[in-house]
Amino acid sequence: MVEVRNKYIEGCKQARSAIMKPAFSEKATMFSVDVKGKLTGGAIQELFDAIDNPPFLPSPEAQSVIVNIDIVGTAASARIDSNDVSGFVFSDFFHLLKVEGKWTIVSKIYYTHVAP
Repeated sequence: MVEVRNKYIEGCKQARSAIMKPAFSEKATMFSVDVKGKLTGGAIQELFDAIDNPPFLPSPEAQSVIVNIDIVGTAASARIDSNDVSGFVFSDFFHLLKVEGKWTIVSKIYYTHVAP
């Protein structure tokens, strides 16, 4: 899980999705609830596109911490809190599967707000 988190936060620090892509399944999804209370999201490619394009900024000071991990066999869920990511604070809820001995993110549900 630490390796997955490190790829994710390093991609944010450098604003380069290529760094974090290996942690995600190509079929992964990403969802959130917008300010109007509506479900938004879809394919994980939306995250990669957002990171690789303005207004997403490199976040060299970004930090993250693994808050919780639950593992049952080859399935896991984890909460990772990150701050100072392009001016935002995130709580990410990752769902992972262990495929061929490697933990892979299959979904990302996130909550975000402007950093203090």
